Amino acid sequence: MPDRLAPPSLRPAAREEILTALAAAADLGMFFRLPDPAREGAGWQPVGLLYAARQDHLDGLLASVRAALHDCEPRVAASLFFQGYASRLLSPQLACLAANGCVPGMSAARLAWRHPDDQVIELGLSPDAGWAADGRRLMEQLVAVSFGEHLAPLADALRLRVRMSPGLLRGNAASALVSGLWLLSGRLGPRWRSLAAHALAQPDLRGTMRAGDPGFVRRSCCLYYRVPGGGLCADCPRPRRPA
Repeated sequence: MPDRLAPPSLRPAAREEILTALAAAADLGMFFRLPDPAREGAGWQPVGLLYAARQDHLDGLLASVRAALHDCEPRVAASLFFQGYASRLLSPQLACLAANGCVPGMSAARLAWRHPDDQVIELGLSPDAGWAADGRRLMEQLVAVSFGEHLAPLADALRLRVRMSPGLLRGNAASALVSGLWLLSGRLGPRWRSLAAHALAQPDLRGTMRAGDPGFVRRSCCLYYRVPGGGLCADCPRPRRPA
């Protein structure tokens, strides 16, 4: 089975359907690509290693983020790493939804990671079956599984290392999801806003963003302004860069 306890409103999607969707997603650009580790050479490791409380893999990645961001504060590095991870996790699923009306099964057992020289992290999926439905039902499944299998365990692991508000990390995930949908707006049309609003109404993301003009505005800050030379993101709630 692709994921645990999916609601009856979802139709099982066969592996071939998911492979077609992942290929269509990859055609939209690297941001939406979720490669198969079996076809991508060496260096892949299970994502569960990053979610464990007593592993040094996550510490090494956070150290590389700090170094890349001019030795920023540990909590800033952790926040921005989480947001990048959420983007890598969510964007390919959103592209599958937009392109083919389905999402792959995203259990932690099938997801892997590696640290290429030119990226903070890359995720890969050993694809199996998935789910198909209308966009709203798929969005509910996408958010629930992404948090239950990945983002909530990763947030717990990060907060064991640095002090951060859970709301900040949830806001980072919301920002990553909304940004992914906005990048797909050429394919989705005006529907991207209604899908974003429906995602933000789910329990894991509720209260993280509010509707703005032209997009959505966060209720928390990712702390990028605290990176040397950093600034404010387009969806930042701060009216201007703090002193």
